Amino acid sequence: MSYLIDGYNVIYADDELAKLMKDGLLERAREELMRLLVQFKAATGQKVSVVFDGSSPYGGLSSDARMGIRMIFSRKPEKADDIIMEEIVRESNPAQLMVVSSDREIQKQAMEFRAQTLDADSFLNLMERILRPQTEQKPLEPGEKYGKPISQREIDQWLEIFGDLSED
Repeated sequence: MSYLIDGYNVIYADDELAKLMKDGLLERAREELMRLLVQFKAATGQKVSVVFDGSSPYGGLSSDARMGIRMIFSRKPEKADDIIMEEIVRESNPAQLMVVSSDREIQKQAMEFRAQTLDADSFLNLMERILRPQTEQKPLEPGEKYGKPISQREIDQWLEIFGDLSED
């Protein structure tokens, strides 16, 4: 699976990153997103490309690779959405492409090419689940398995196998 991400969609979907943008700290917001994407790439082993509107602050190149993440910058009059669509069309196996954008038109066009889609909020939730240290994960409550209640059928099966231990 390869991820093609609309960078500003994800930044504005995250409260902390959006606050950096509101405070005029564009570069810091991008760097923080890149830090998260590097961790995501390391944890999943997936290829990650992120597209931003505007010119690159890294020597004016329209495409750059930093920390194993491919960064693509649009140049006027082109927009990030245009580049995302070009990348989808160019993809040799779109079924293995996850397009991350909250733009409904991008999602629709990506699905027409059989690419998978996630909106920015869903992608942030996915990253949080993957990157959250095990120690921070909520412990299971008694009677839960994989975070879900154990069914009565499963309880009955275990009681049949092991018997009612409270009888001892």
